[in-house]
Amino acid sequence: MAGFIVGFDNDPDDIFERQIDFIRESAIPLAMVGLLTALPDTQLGAGWKKRTPAGESTGNNTNCSLNFVPKMDAARLVAGYQSIMRTIYNPKEYYQRAFDSLKRTPVPSWDPKQTHLVQTRVVCAAHV
Repeated sequence: MAGFIVGFDNDPDDIFERQIDFIRESAIPLAMVGLLTALPDTQLGAGWKKRTPAGESTGNNTNCSLNFVPKMDAARLVAGYQSIMRTIYNPKEYYQRAFDSLKRTPVPSWDPKQTHLVQTRVVCAAHV
C-alpha cells in the first residue's frame, strides 16, 4: 500500500506516466492517488492563498475539484489524474500487481506444532 499525490508545482509533464510505471514496477496493489489539496492553516495553503484565493477542501479526491490554481494546466492535471486511476485500477492491471506483490512476499517458516491462526492466514494468502 502506498500513497501518491499529483499537482505539485514541480511535477514534470510526464508525472502521470511515471507514477503508473513506478506503481507497476513496485508491484503496489493498493495505490492511493490523490490530487494535491491546499489545506487551511498549512504552509502549502498559506502559500497558495498569497498567489490565488484557495477554496475550501472537501476531502473528496474523486470529484476532481481543485481548491487552488495549479502551475500545470488544470484540465491536464485532472485528465492525468483520471488516467492514472483508470490505468492502475483496470482489473487486469490491478490483479497483475497483486499477484506480483504476492510473488515477492516471503513465506514465513515456523514450527507446525506452534502454528497460530494468524500465521495460517498469512501463508494461505501468500499462496492464492
